[in-house]
Amino acid sequence: MRTTCCLCALAVAALGATSPRLPMAQHHDNQWTTMGSFIDALGRKVTVLEDFTRTDGAMKFMCDGQEVVCPKHLEATFVDPAKLQFGRTFAEIRASATDLMGRHVLGLVGDPSFEALADAVVPITKNLTYTFVGTPDNEDKVGIEYGGRTPNFDPGALDILVRKVRADHKVLDGLVGGWLPAVRMVYPEGDGAWVEFMAFARFQMPGENHRIQPVWYRVMRVEGGKPKWVKYYDSYFPGFLKRDLSDPGRFYEDFAEFSSQWSKRLAPGIQLDIPDQRSADQAKHSIARAMMTRIKDFPKYGFMDRNYGAPEHDGFQDTLTVDVTTLLQWGLFDAAKRALVNYLQHFMDDHGGLRYRGAETGQYGRMLTVFGQYFAYTRDAATMQKYRGRMVGVVEVLRMLRAEALRLPKTDAAYGMIRGWCEADSCLDPDPERYRLPYFSNTTEAVRGFRELGAAWRVMGDDEGDKLVQEADAMERDLHESIKRSTITSGGLKCIPSIAGAGESFDVACQRDGDDPQARSYRAYNEMLHSGVLTPEEVATIVAYREARHDILLGMPCSYGFNSGEVAGFLAYGHAFGLLQTDRVREFLLLFYSLSAHHYTRGTWTAPETRQLDPAREAAPYCVPAQLVEPLLLRWMLLFEDPRDGALWIGKAVPREWLADGRSVSLQGGPTKFGKVGFAIRSQVDSGRVDVDIDLPKDVSARVYVRLRLPEYHRVLGASLAGKPVEFDAKKSALVLPKCSRGKLKITVTTESVRRG
Repeated sequence: MRTTCCLCALAVAALGATSPRLPMAQHHDNQWTTMGSFIDALGRKVTVLEDFTRTDGAMKFMCDGQEVVCPKHLEATFVDPAKLQFGRTFAEIRASATDLMGRHVLGLVGDPSFEALADAVVPITKNLTYTFVGTPDNEDKVGIEYGGRTPNFDPGALDILVRKVRADHKVLDGLVGGWLPAVRMVYPEGDGAWVEFMAFARFQMPGENHRIQPVWYRVMRVEGGKPKWVKYYDSYFPGFLKRDLSDPGRFYEDFAEFSSQWSKRLAPGIQLDIPDQRSADQAKHSIARAMMTRIKDFPKYGFMDRNYGAPEHDGFQDTLTVDVTTLLQWGLFDAAKRALVNYLQHFMDDHGGLRYRGAETGQYGRMLTVFGQYFAYTRDAATMQKYRGRMVGVVEVLRMLRAEALRLPKTDAAYGMIRGWCEADSCLDPDPERYRLPYFSNTTEAVRGFRELGAAWRVMGDDEGDKLVQEADAMERDLHESIKRSTITSGGLKCIPSIAGAGESFDVACQRDGDDPQARSYRAYNEMLHSGVLTPEEVATIVAYREARHDILLGMPCSYGFNSGEVAGFLAYGHAFGLLQTDRVREFLLLFYSLSAHHYTRGTWTAPETRQLDPAREAAPYCVPAQLVEPLLLRWMLLFEDPRDGALWIGKAVPREWLADGRSVSLQGGPTKFGKVGFAIRSQVDSGRVDVDIDLPKDVSARVYVRLRLPEYHRVLGASLAGKPVEFDAKKSALVLPKCSRGKLKITVTTESVRRG
């Protein structure tokens, strides 16, 4: 007998990751249908039931008087055409001097929300990599086209309804298990009838073949709340072999193991309980999808499409920086270490060289930030010492480029600014040397990287730590002076070009020459904001100019030159960081929900590198950095460390609706450079009270803020901790914790309604 998780005994919190332990309930025949059973490793019978009275009815695993509920969700892959672009045409949007759609949402009462903007753009259905299933243990990943067709299997072969609904683009897509990467598609017929398709990748590899991913498929027709027929397929149609698949027990047993395996991988991470379950599930699913894109510990930028998933892209710096940052931010330290060590071992040398076609100079600095944050979060000095030579190699590359920049005349606007490629693809552009220029992002990321790695080395007793921090300070002084000298007025607006001393804005340059080096400003600006070293005024100047020049759509930053209409999800985390750091919270939430709705496939939550908002255009193929944007933004929304002043923010961008009366927001095990942080905010604003529980590590030297973004027409009157008042900064809408706060804190906040009339 194969070993499987004892799911219903809850020895492993498999599906229980999305549902609590429940006593066995009454099961009425008109709601629950018994689908099958299997015997677990301890010899107990596990029975599986499903609710087909609704298209998103749950699945249940029952054993020994207990049950685990496995939720399903569905989202439409189509919208009401009358609601598109909020009634605007694409021509109007592309010609506007503002972000018309974004300004519309920001002009509504309350915070931006998924519901407020979900129908603004046609969901992604046209791309090569619609979604896929796989496991980290197998190098094969099985792509699924829109409507459910894979290279090996097509549910449309079993029912013509599938083909019709697919052709009409009326499929409902979702997942089984909340966040688990088990794909489900529903093809509605009306009158409570539908066909549905389910697929998940097995962790068991027949014959130890790790080159072909086995996949379970289930197709069924539902009528009147009950399955009319159900068919199960292990990877392929049976063909002439006529294999007996009539016993569904294997399907559900393997699904239980699948659930257990994924839950184990994400169990060490932060635990969330927020009112927006969709966002929580999408973030967690995105981490799982990024993990399954990898081949064991080896990185992959994408899959399927040669330009994204081929081995030559494994060494792309973003596969290190974005992956490891996300894993660290979510407390998945073991996975972060394996990804970091793999890259250091296999894709770098001791001289700063990379096994990739082109180096991104800004990402060199970001790599140093990742190294520093890895130590700050994990205190893993052994790994830092073992690979110190590789890290020093990156430092020396940046020092060499910095020294070159310091040889310029001090009157030169680019004095001290690091020259180099901004984008790795510059190696394929006409005259690649033309792009070796002082993009500001090269320096902003170096400042941040020197400071983060320097701080780590200081703690480790490495004398180089102090030197790096001093160099970062000097570099930052030169940076702001260079920005000041380079700032121009273009078309009546203040503009910071992406290149020091450029003398013209990116839009002017790109309209004159589509290959102008400022065509790469999309990466430069996002990295500049992600560095965290710009002033609020500098961030505001960049954001305002980009919006006025068609470079921000529905709050999302665009890519590839001027007025491309192509939003850059794969870099949007940098833009988001700058917005949040400078307290542009509503714009941050607009970006968060716009990406959630429009840069991921609906229901299956798979993210392309970029996408055109024009529904006639295909989206780019899937890539991991785009997939990981939502988990990064959700983490920062809830727990944010400001690199400028070192402040630690709890709840910095929590949507006001999340703190409506009776709701709560909690995060446990959130890693910071001081240690793990936990908090729970429970709202009883209708009774004039909010309870805040915080668990801080013992050595928090930074100022700690707890922002309370209460619902409209409510305000904070005061707060107390152990009978003593807690400062409330009304301008920041935040509690200011006493210095040297540590351990478990219970704060009582008094509130009042200020609604008039």
